[in-house]
Amino acid sequence: MFEAIRNGILLGLLLSVLIGPVFFILINVSIKEGFRSAIYLDLGIILSDALCILVSYLGMAALLEDRQNRLYFIIGGSIILIVMGVLKILPDRKLASDKAKDKVSELELQRSNPFLLAIKGFFYNLLNPSVLLFWITTVGAAVTLYEGDAELVWGQFGSTLGVVFGLDILKAWFAKKMRNFVTRDKIDKANRIIGVVFVAFAIVLLVRAFMGKI
Repeated sequence: MFEAIRNGILLGLLLSVLIGPVFFILINVSIKEGFRSAIYLDLGIILSDALCILVSYLGMAALLEDRQNRLYFIIGGSIILIVMGVLKILPDRKLASDKAKDKVSELELQRSNPFLLAIKGFFYNLLNPSVLLFWITTVGAAVTLYEGDAELVWGQFGSTLGVVFGLDILKAWFAKKMRNFVTRDKIDKANRIIGVVFVAFAIVLLVRAFMGKI
């Protein structure tokens, strides 16, 4: 079990330094809505990762072994990412309507419903095709390494999710500390950057899929 936990911690550390679309969403929510809101969002993200691990463990890999099925899956997910990206690139009317205040610290925190934040995090992460493909690969490797021992497999990935969640909380906390230095215009630009990241990520996935590299 020690080896499984160690491997899980190392995988969690690796995931935490990789910057994907969800990272920008987490930081943005922490700045705009506060640290607590970021935690709710991240709970949704972690739950979606746990679901992907479970689905991968139960045999999703067999379905996606067929290149045609994999291609359809990536196309569908990429289209959703592009739509979400375009919506982020469009101007934020809520921010634009407040002309009197500039610094975010001067604006009242508008916290979303915790349940809706968790749902938002869940689907932001789940609808990224690369997330499920990543977990299918790593779960398959773990099952092979531990010769199908379920306790060791879940020991590894439980450790991974624990490390990722803990480090995500730290990122959100540091982002909250930046609140006094962030202006309304900077948030608008950050939203557009998030949108561009989503669209670019989706395009790269599509290109790699059609070239047979995924």
